[in-house]
Amino acid sequence: MKKTLLTLSTVLTSSLLSNSFAQMVGANCYLKGNLVEIGIDGTYGFEGVDTFVSAPLAGMHFRSNTQYFGFVANPQVNAWATFDGDFFTPGSPENGWGFELIDGATNIKMTNNRSFGNWIPGSMTGYSVIGTCLQGDWEGSYIGSGYNINFHINYYLNTPDLYYTTTVTVTNNGTTTIPDFYYYRNFDPDNNVVISGTYVTTNTIVSQPGGTCNLAHVKATSTAPASQPMSYVGMAGVGSNFRVSKGGFSNRDASDIWNGVAGLIGTVGATSSADEAISLAYRIINFAPGQVETIRYVIILDDLAANNAVNNLFYVTYPGSGASAAVCNPTVDTVTTCAGVGVPIGVAGAALSSFTWSWSPTTGLTPSTGPSVTAAPTTSTLYTVTGTPTSSCFNPVTQQVYVKVVPSPVITCPSVSKCVGSPAVTLTASGAGVGGTYTWSPATGLSATTGASVTANPSTTTTYTVTGTNASGCSGTTTVTVTVNPLPIITVPSATKCASAPAVTLTASGASTYTWSPGTGLSATTGSSVTANPATTTTYTITGTSAAGCVGTTTATVTVNPNPVVSVPSATICAGSSATLTASGASTYSWSPATGLSATTGTSVTATPASTTTYTITGTSAAGCTGTTTATVTVNPLPVITCPSVSKCASAPAVTLTASGASTYTWSPGTGLSATTGSSVTANPATTTTYTITGTSAAGCVGTTTVTVTVNPNPVVSVPSATICAG
Repeated sequence: MKKTLLTLSTVLTSSLLSNSFAQMVGANCYLKGNLVEIGIDGTYGFEGVDTFVSAPLAGMHFRSNTQYFGFVANPQVNAWATFDGDFFTPGSPENGWGFELIDGATNIKMTNNRSFGNWIPGSMTGYSVIGTCLQGDWEGSYIGSGYNINFHINYYLNTPDLYYTTTVTVTNNGTTTIPDFYYYRNFDPDNNVVISGTYVTTNTIVSQPGGTCNLAHVKATSTAPASQPMSYVGMAGVGSNFRVSKGGFSNRDASDIWNGVAGLIGTVGATSSADEAISLAYRIINFAPGQVETIRYVIILDDLAANNAVNNLFYVTYPGSGASAAVCNPTVDTVTTCAGVGVPIGVAGAALSSFTWSWSPTTGLTPSTGPSVTAAPTTSTLYTVTGTPTSSCFNPVTQQVYVKVVPSPVITCPSVSKCVGSPAVTLTASGAGVGGTYTWSPATGLSATTGASVTANPSTTTTYTVTGTNASGCSGTTTVTVTVNPLPIITVPSATKCASAPAVTLTASGASTYTWSPGTGLSATTGSSVTANPATTTTYTITGTSAAGCVGTTTATVTVNPNPVVSVPSATICAGSSATLTASGASTYSWSPATGLSATTGTSVTATPASTTTYTITGTSAAGCTGTTTATVTVNPLPVITCPSVSKCASAPAVTLTASGASTYTWSPGTGLSATTGSSVTANPATTTTYTITGTSAAGCVGTTTVTVTVNPNPVVSVPSATICAG
């Protein structure tokens, strides 16, 4: 057997703990309340333990003329000084439950009854004590003729009460829809026969569903002994699926009970005094495969408790309450909600339309009437729902539910910034407390969507919503933004300079601060503007940092163009002549001064200075760089040749002519000359002759002059010859 032991915050007094319990004895179960005691047969799930097999526990009040313990009650509330004995143990007790299945020509009737059984096998599955609530659970199944029907019966006894609740959960585990299905509960109420000695009770149909009434209620009473209040037992169920009847004895035909036929009477107000049974039946039409139906009814053991018992068939609902939340709840149901979050609360049962429902207080309710409302109080509030019957067969119903307001957590998570391409950042949420949980959305760029800390690496600025849920289930949200700052786009125009030119200025833009490397030739390595004067072409890397701390880089090249090496050969000329000067090493040239030049631009010029002159030539390369040089045109003077003219007689010997003023000389014509070169020649012309002497100086300059050799004729002396004689 399974034993389930649950705890509530309800404080149980020592008196309650000593006077009430739920316990298995062998295969059977006993529930002992303050005013009601029940024995549950573990094999077949009805009230009626064979005490020869499982004796009642110490302190229980067994009173019967047979060995069966069904249920006894102390409606006098006098610590069992006097009490009602077992209600159906005399003779062969008629007490049990069963079902009837009608499917066309198929009619199956199964009975679990102390006196007779066409048995549905099963066993106790457990029991529990929850505060003052005692519970015993039985489960069994009918499997046969192609049908599979499961029954789960729960008996609930609240220890201070003079009634108890039975819920029967029926499940169609077969594959066939059952057109007509009936559950029934039947017993012969031999109230206090061991005291009064009579099996006769007065049995009355109190109410029956139909018209404006939705309550099925049958009771049996006896007045013996006179020293006790009226001995009372009743059964009641709420809803149009219930019917009750009286009459007969071994009433084991569920459809007859429901229809009030075959000697059974279900007419409201019908009453008779006899040794006869009372019965309750529940009908399910078209019981589909997989369908689960919960049948809830009460066994009432005091007339004054009937209203509370019927009220117990209505129960409050709220998230997580379950379908049988109030069957045995000695404390006010509590539902927890979070501050500012509405929670649905309501009252449930099979005949809600037989009442008008109102709630108090109305604070925080939407609406404030009707069986279902939404509660969103600002502080914890006890709500009471009151059902005012629209039919005389019901009494007013009240239920309570406590809405406990739990503060929602204040979730915090600092926003962060990152740069495009930088590593993921860590987001850490707080505020949900110990045992709290966190969820994140959207998932874009996140390492996870749960947990207090996640890493985020979105490609663009993204706002995340983080929801923190504390241990009480309340949630708070906040948003956190991961700002993705763009990398700065750094621009620095490259520059070109000539080797000899001044430094150039480089100016960066696109960021807030800058660093430059290498430092070669730079005026500084930080700042938006620097001057650069490298000796050779150099590429600089500029790293810019934005105000958000993001970094971008670029490069700028300072191209250093060499100055052209201009070359112009100097020249030497003789006075009056010219020289061609040709420059090389650049693309264009300018010449100065202009004195004696044929032009002041161009690669080649003709220079005809009157005197030695030095020219400055400026050459400009294709890159615009300049170089200068000088070229001198040396002007050598022409030599001044001198040679004195002479006279000679025709018959005289040759005369010497000597030239001066140059280095070398040529003479022409050569007539009568001893040579045509040399500074001195002898001349013996036959006649007067003028010679041109060309003298060349050591600088190669040429001068000329003329010299005349005048040849005077010899006189023609005429002396006639004579002949003489000696002497």
